[in-house]
Amino acid sequence: MSWHPQSRTIYPGGRRAHVVDIGQGPAVLLIHGYMHSSVVWRHTAEALSDRYRLIMPDQLGMGWSDRGPFDYSLEGLAAFLAEILDALEVDRLHAVVGHSLGGAVSVRLLHERPKLSERLMLVASAGVLFRPPEFLERIVQPNLAPLFRSVLTPLLLRRFLQRFAYHKLPVDDEILDGFLSTLRIPGSYAGAIQIARAIPDSMKRLQPALRSLSLPTQLVWGTEDRLVPLRGGRRLLDLIPAAELELIEGCGHCPQEENPARFNSLLDSFLAQNLDTGLNSRSADAWIC
Repeated sequence: MSWHPQSRTIYPGGRRAHVVDIGQGPAVLLIHGYMHSSVVWRHTAEALSDRYRLIMPDQLGMGWSDRGPFDYSLEGLAAFLAEILDALEVDRLHAVVGHSLGGAVSVRLLHERPKLSERLMLVASAGVLFRPPEFLERIVQPNLAPLFRSVLTPLLLRRFLQRFAYHKLPVDDEILDGFLSTLRIPGSYAGAIQIARAIPDSMKRLQPALRSLSLPTQLVWGTEDRLVPLRGGRRLLDLIPAAELELIEGCGHCPQEENPARFNSLLDSFLAQNLDTGLNSRSADAWIC
């Protein structure tokens, strides 16, 4: 069951894609991070869907989208999102917003389709820290991978999220269920391991794509991020020609959940810059299954 009553299921390339597509106006694509889903944007959906068309897909192997023996590199994940946009008949976006792994995927997507979007926001984005977090390095080891599912209990997941992902926001049952509701889908743990194994090599191929970005780019970082530390944001600031960095004080890895008022204000202001209100309106002919 999806987190949003207006969710849709489409089948680009024959693979199941769960998409929450709501609102009217300029189209904004929001891409979630590793082992999560589009539910991470729930507060943003409430705040901005009265002025923008928010397209919030679940990435391949995650959320309520398909699992299987797919290409989980950044290139493969970006291609899946491109297929979703094609299925929705969206060929132009006002902005792309990517969180964590979703930031790296958004950079790859825009490298393949440089005219797809007017603007880009990267939120606590992966992209320059080529060594994965320690827990990713562990679960991809052949002798430890079979234990991944058995040890990822609600108690341990809550402790992990509280220590690494959220700084001051308590990991309550709503946040925990946002992860577990999709991690319980068959194939989720196998997919998580496949994605973790594909990340390092494809991340190493990302620097040319970062340097080639020419669209206005805003970096948003929590000052207390322990998963993708602020030094990663400062490095991206050096690599991306048209980037600016906004900090959210006292915030960890998920500012859209930890401080939604501040995050949504930053996003709203960024989207409003040079806005053409006639761009990217919803197409009534989108292909929905």
